[in-house]
Amino acid sequence: MDYAELAFKEIRRSLEAQRVRIAKIEESVSDREASGFPSVVYADLQYSADGMSQFSARFVSNGRKAGEGVGVGTGVPAWYDPSSDAWLTFSLDTAVTV
Repeated sequence: MDYAELAFKEIRRSLEAQRVRIAKIEESVSDREASGFPSVVYADLQYSADGMSQFSARFVSNGRKAGEGVGVGTGVPAWYDPSSDAWLTFSLDTAVTV
């Protein structure tokens, strides 16, 4: 295999990785639009210490879906559970992670 073939192989690999990233971003935008909830980043979520005392829903724009790696969440719809003082994902009722 010559250098040109190796270069094209690497370019194809890089393009596929970019395609996957774009698909995740598009999915996130679709989820956010479908949720109809205000969008926030995880760090801006409020808890009981901030005055939260009743059910609330948000789209956590950097929350992780199942299978997404740490720090690369594409966003999840979430709800606040005052009895546990936690933000939970709608899909699994588990704590939102980023």
